[in-house]
Amino acid sequence: MKTSFTKTVCLLGLAGLMSGCASSYKPIVPQNINYTAKTESNDVLLEYKYDVLLERGNKKYAKREKKKFVQVAAVKITNNSYETITLGEDSKFLAGNNSFTPLDPTVSHSQLKQGVPIYLLYLLFSNGKLITEETYVNGMKTGEKSFPIGLIVGPGLTLYNMLKAGNANKQFLAEMQQYHISNKQVRPGETVYGLVAVPNSSYNPLYLKTGPDAQVQR
Repeated sequence: MKTSFTKTVCLLGLAGLMSGCASSYKPIVPQNINYTAKTESNDVLLEYKYDVLLERGNKKYAKREKKKFVQVAAVKITNNSYETITLGEDSKFLAGNNSFTPLDPTVSHSQLKQGVPIYLLYLLFSNGKLITEETYVNGMKTGEKSFPIGLIVGPGLTLYNMLKAGNANKQFLAEMQQYHISNKQVRPGETVYGLVAVPNSSYNPLYLKTGPDAQVQR
């Protein structure tokens, strides 16, 4: 009689490795960002930072940024003028020399979210079995006992990863909606924070043109 310890360890190790495939979402919170770049237009100061998804440890979302050519930037806007400005109406965002409209949260979510159905592939492990005992006679295997661990591992990993990825995507969308700044009014002396999804930015400098500067860019 011989127990298959090696197969047991390998199977459990594989299960543990795969259980970490889906990742949770770590909020960016623009108020907590250390801003490293700034531009100014007509007494309106824009501070911004790229790579905030990666900086917060959201590697799956950061990877999608590069694949989809969409970059999420945290922004801090301070209105030092004497007039209220409405973002997107009497102001204009630019990445380098190109004006752009920040992507709607539902669009950026669709572009950058983690895949969920992909984890259905874990159901392929449902047929796996754990050999707990093997019987040999004169060196030849005559029988074995096994446990259908695949019926636990396959559906378990599938459910775990799909729920984890789905919940992370919901949190990502919620934060993008919370800090969406299009059409937001910024009163004199006020500072607002936001998350801006920039299409095709390529790390170009960001500008927020206001007043006459904004009219020239239209």
